[in-house]
Amino acid sequence: MTEAFAAGGADVVVWTTEQPFLLRDFKDYPDHDRISLHIDPYFSTPPQGSFDAVILAPDQAVDWSPYVAAVSIARSQGAPFVLLDFEAPKWFNAENAGRRSIFRTASVWFSARYADVILSSTAYGSEHAREYYKPQKPANAFRYCYPSVNSIVADRVTADRADQIICIARITPASQHKGVTSLLDVFTDDLAGYSFVIIGTMPKENEDRLRRAAEAHGINFVVKWGLTDHEKFEEIKRSRLMVFLSTFEGFGYPPVEALYCGVPCIVNPLPVLREVSGDAPIYLKDASDNLSEVVKEALDRTEPLVSPADRDRIWSRVNFDSYVERLAKLLSDLESPEFTPVAARTRGGIDFGIFVLVGRITRWLYRCVRRSESST
Repeated sequence: MTEAFAAGGADVVVWTTEQPFLLRDFKDYPDHDRISLHIDPYFSTPPQGSFDAVILAPDQAVDWSPYVAAVSIARSQGAPFVLLDFEAPKWFNAENAGRRSIFRTASVWFSARYADVILSSTAYGSEHAREYYKPQKPANAFRYCYPSVNSIVADRVTADRADQIICIARITPASQHKGVTSLLDVFTDDLAGYSFVIIGTMPKENEDRLRRAAEAHGINFVVKWGLTDHEKFEEIKRSRLMVFLSTFEGFGYPPVEALYCGVPCIVNPLPVLREVSGDAPIYLKDASDNLSEVVKEALDRTEPLVSPADRDRIWSRVNFDSYVERLAKLLSDLESPEFTPVAARTRGGIDFGIFVLVGRITRWLYRCVRRSESST
C-alpha cells in the first residue's frame, strides 16, 4: 500500500516501531524514494509534516499507543483517518474455534469510532466490518479495495516446473483454521518422488508429524521461512500445484499469488476467494471430498488448470498498477471538497479522554516490559 501511494505521486511517511522486515522486497519499486521511515519504538513523537490522510494498519498487541497516536495526529491536522480492516473480530470469532480476545481487539474497535473510512480487502469483508464497527458517520465510512500482490517481482521471476507441491501458511497454535492437520490427507504413494514445500512457520510437533507422514510415502518434505518475495515466487512458479486448506481468510494472498503465476490451487470454498478469484481455484466441495484424489486428478490433467480468462481476471484484480489507480481514487475522494473529515476532528469528550488514558497506560506498561526483557 505504501509503494502504491508513492507510485500515485504521494510522499509517504511510515510511522513504525522498527524497520519493516518486508522493506527489502520493495526497494526496486519505481517510486520507493518517496517513502521515508519514522521509527519510534513507543509512538510517542509524531513525524513532522502536514498530511493529507492518516492510515492505521492495526495489530493484536495489547499496547494502544499506536491507535491513540494515529487518531491524535489526524485530529490535530484535520486529516481524514483511515482504518485498515483485515477481518472484523466478530466475523473471525464466529467462524473459528480459536477466538480472538477482546483485550487484543478492543483498541481496533475503539479506533474505528474516529475513522472516516474503514477500508476492507473485499466487499464480503466490508459487509462484516459494517456489522462490527461503529464509526461516527457509518453511511460513507465502509469501503473496500482489493490489495495487490507483489506483481513487479512476480513478473520478473522465471522458474522451470518441477514435481513439487507448495503450501504457504503461517501455522501457530492460534491459527488452527489454516488447516495444517488436513495436509496429512495429501500424502499418498501417488506422490512418491514429489517434493512438498511449506513456506511458513509451524510448531515443531506439527512439522515432525507431517514430515514422518510424507517420507513414509517417499515424498521429500521441506519447510522454508524468511524467504524474499523473489524466492517465494520462484518456489510458486516451480510448483505444479498449491494446496491451501484454510477454513477462514480475510483475503487469502497465497491462492491469489499462485493463480497470478498460473499455478492451480486447491482451496476450500471461502466467499472471499470466490469474490476475488471466481472459478479459477479448484474448490473442495465439502468435508467428504477425498483430498488425495483431488490432488491426483489435478496433477494428472495435461491442459492448463488456470485458463487465460481466469488469469486475466486475477491480473486485473491484483496487479500493482491497478492497485495504484484504486488507491489514487480513494485519496482523491478524501481530498475532495465534498469530503469532510468530521470524525477525526470533532469527536471528543469523555470517551476520547478514556481512549487517550488507556493509550498512555498501555504504553507505560509496554515500556516496563521492554526494560524488564532487556535487563534479563
